[in-house]
This record gives sequence, structure tokens and C-alpha cells, in this order.
Amino acid sequence: MKKKEHKKKEILAFITDYSESNGIAPSIRKICEKMDISSTSTVWGYLMELENEGKIKRVNGKIAVPNRRSSGDIPILKQFHPNLFDSSNIEGDYNFPYGKTEHPLFAIKADHDNPRLMIMKNDMIIAEYQAELTEEKIAVYVNSNSGFDFCKGLEQRENTIGIVLAVIRIAHVVDR
Repeated sequence: MKKKEHKKKEILAFITDYSESNGIAPSIRKICEKMDISSTSTVWGYLMELENEGKIKRVNGKIAVPNRRSSGDIPILKQFHPNLFDSSNIEGDYNFPYGKTEHPLFAIKADHDNPRLMIMKNDMIIAEYQAELTEEKIAVYVNSNSGFDFCKGLEQRENTIGIVLAVIRIAHVVDR
């Protein structure tokens, strides 16, 4: 592993552990101290890369590790975007109880039926970003319109961005 990638992984682990222990993310200076980095701008560079990868985000200017709580809000993404978790690409949050995950979670609303996978238009899809894909899992991939679509296993491997963890269907009750 490259030295820079290793350092980013260490910083992310520290932010996650610190956040879980203290209820808030560490300051940039605290990260500098722990990682033995003398420059706050160096740490800021690592944080920007982690944010662009969707591994952390900023909420009101402060660092937050997405989806590391035992339950909470998952961002609902509009479409594929180079900065997937950028606030301009989030149309809201979906409250969903979940356990700890290795990668950030995201939600998307199905915009068409996929009978083969039993996904219907307007289903809320909860997915894990950049999770390991196998033949048995349902993948979320980017279609030609920068939208999201679904397939079984490794069919769209090069465009896959995550795996489906849950499909939530809201039943509409009609009074008679």
C-alpha cells in the first residue's frame, strides 16, 4: 500500500475511533498530534481526499464520518456524481436503523421497475458504497444517463458503485 494511502487509512481510523469515543470528531490539530504531522494544511489535504471519496463529510463545517452510528440518517443521492456525497447531490436523508458498516451507506429511490430483481419504481434502496461484490449480491451501478440501476452479481462490474443491503417498499393503502 502506498504511504499516502496508508496515512489516509490511519487518519480515517483515528477520526472514526475518536468520534465514537467522544461523540464529536477530532480537531485538525488533534489529528496532527495523533498522526505526528506538523502541518495542518497536510491534514486538510488528506481530509479533502477522504471527503471526495465519500468516507467523511462536513456538517456545518465540522468533520463527520458517514454511517458510523448504530442508527441514523442515510443520504438519498440524486444521481452519479464525481463527488458522490457532495451536498449538491443529496436530495434528503432517509432514517434507517443499521449496524456498523465498513463503507458509507447511501439511499436511492428506484426510478423504474426491475421485475427480475423484484425492485419496483419508488422503492427506497439502501446500499453500501464500494462494498465487495459477489455473484449472489445485487449491485448498484451507474447507467449511461448517470443514474442508478441494479443487476445481479458481476454483470456490470466496471460501473458498480455498491451493493444493495435493503429494499424498502412503502405500501399504499387505498380506502374503499
